[in-house]
Amino acid sequence: MISVADRFIALPHQGLRALFALLLATLLLAGCAKPPQVHTLSGPTMGTSWSVKVVGLPTGMTLPQLQQDLALLLDMVNQQMSTYIPDSDLSRFNQAEADSWHTLPEDFYQVLDYSLSLARDTGGAYDPTVGPL
Repeated sequence: MISVADRFIALPHQGLRALFALLLATLLLAGCAKPPQVHTLSGPTMGTSWSVKVVGLPTGMTLPQLQQDLALLLDMVNQQMSTYIPDSDLSRFNQAEADSWHTLPEDFYQVLDYSLSLARDTGGAYDPTVGPL
C-alpha cells in the first residue's frame, strides 16, 4: 500500500515518511476541530467608541467583568488625558501657573515625560503644546 507521504514526497527514510504522515493526520484532525468562540466587547469612550474581540478568558474572568474593566481603564485614561474634560489632570495642568509644582498620576507623568523628550530629540519638530496653534 502506498501512503500519502510516499505518493507526494520522496523522503529518504521510513521514519521521516511516518513522521510526515503523522503530521499530515494531525493537521487534518485539527482542521475538523470546532473553532474557538469569538466574543466582541464594545462601548463609548472619548467621543467615539472602542471594540475588542476576545478569544478565551483568564480563569475566573467573565465577559461582563472584562467589559467593565476595559471601560474603567479607558475612563481613567480619559480623566487623565482629556482636553475636553475641564477637571481632567491634563486640563488642570494646562491651566496652572507656569513654574508651579503638581502631583501627577504616574501614567500622566510618563506620557508628559516622553512627549517632552520627543520634542527635545526632534529639535522641536514635534511640539506637544497646543499654545502655539
